[in-house]
Amino acid sequence: SLTTAKQKCAKLSENGSEQDENLTQRADDIEQKLDDAIEQVEGTLGQIGEAVGQWEAVERQKAEVAGWLAERAAHVAQLRARPAKLHDDAAQLEISQLEEMLAEIHEKEPGFAKLASRYARLSPDPESALPSSQVEPLREQWQSLVDDLEALLGERRQVLAESQEYHRCRAQVQQQVTE
Repeated sequence: SLTTAKQKCAKLSENGSEQDENLTQRADDIEQKLDDAIEQVEGTLGQIGEAVGQWEAVERQKAEVAGWLAERAAHVAQLRARPAKLHDDAAQLEISQLEEMLAEIHEKEPGFAKLASRYARLSPDPESALPSSQVEPLREQWQSLVDDLEALLGERRQVLAESQEYHRCRAQVQQQVTE
């Protein structure tokens, strides 16, 4: 290893009185070169460790976003499986909750550009397709979630409108019957 070679060079330097002056000088030069090489290797290892830490952080962020999207998609699927509320107040409350969820999901959209930017900074090739290849599937999941939620919201609004029309017609019929 480099450390062992350095120690051997140091021993040669210590025994300089017994060795030729030229050999001692060469040993000193080699020792200096080994010190420089060790310092360079340690610096490179530090940079590699930092880069690995950054990659791990961006992969963690990507996994968190994917988990969040999957969680929201499952929630939307659960909401879709439930029957629509027919009572006006309950239906309006459900619609408000769906609108809030949609707003929350829309707030996440700028995060995709930030995530792609983090990938781009870590990529050694500025022209690399890595950022889009890593972020595009998440963006597609996000868009699918938005589309599903907007469709569900449209369905719930339609049911509310039909329910209100039913109640209006029913009230008219009752009024005519009682007259």
